[in-house]
Amino acid sequence: MRQLTTTRGFTLLEAIIYIALFMFVIGGGLLSAYQIFEGSASISAAAARETEINFALRKINWALNGTEVSDITKPTAGGTADELIVTKDGHQYTLSVDGGQFVIETGGDSFPLTNLPTGVTAVSFTRTNTNPQTVSAALTVDGETLEPTTHYVRTN
Repeated sequence: MRQLTTTRGFTLLEAIIYIALFMFVIGGGLLSAYQIFEGSASISAAAARETEINFALRKINWALNGTEVSDITKPTAGGTADELIVTKDGHQYTLSVDGGQFVIETGGDSFPLTNLPTGVTAVSFTRTNTNPQTVSAALTVDGETLEPTTHYVRTN
């Protein structure tokens, strides 16, 4: 009598099932990796936007602070303007929006302070007539007006 022996290995059906499971796992991994990369790109864009805005706000702070500020021409006391004109250390600086960028002008030269894809659409400077005087600056970026920042001003 012949004895039946068991064979080792996979049947065709088992191989197809294992390949399908393997493809399902790999597909899920690729989908997850794609989502992670897409999320990281949007986070990087948001971080770059925040960095640009903070740099512009620091330049406003620089223009208004320090003992070398001798005069603020615009906005006038009690007024609002779309540009800030400050005389500091014997030089006149103008901060304004030009062509979707926040710029600083001095000595006839203009230097962009932001490089946002959609840009800074507006800026508003408000100067109080109180003692001590304050200047508030509000930037509008991507159609969203940011919270105004207020700076106390000492002029010589």
